[in-house]
Amino acid sequence: MSDPGPDDPEHRPSDVGHDPEADEALLALQRAARQMVTAARGLLDAAEVALDDPTLLRDAMGALGGLARDAVRMAADVGRQSAGDPGAGGATGPDDGDEGPVQHIPVD
Repeated sequence: MSDPGPDDPEHRPSDVGHDPEADEALLALQRAARQMVTAARGLLDAAEVALDDPTLLRDAMGALGGLARDAVRMAADVGRQSAGDPGAGGATGPDDGDEGPVQHIPVD
């Protein structure tokens, strides 16, 4: 097969006029792509630092594990509170007997 020539209607330049909005969109896409490349480089730099310092990586994984455990514990507490479990640590009614830092003021 031969290359299409300039007379091929599918490969001729469009007769549509110049569109400044299309130029702006293209520039925005180019800027976004450059930002993605910069972010990827930063991620690779951080990964390289983590590989060079195994204790940093271990500590980060420990912190993430702790956050995950806390999130699971909090979700379980919310589930128990929704079910009305008085031992769940939340208020079970208008007055739970806890005179903590919040003052409840009755409104008539």
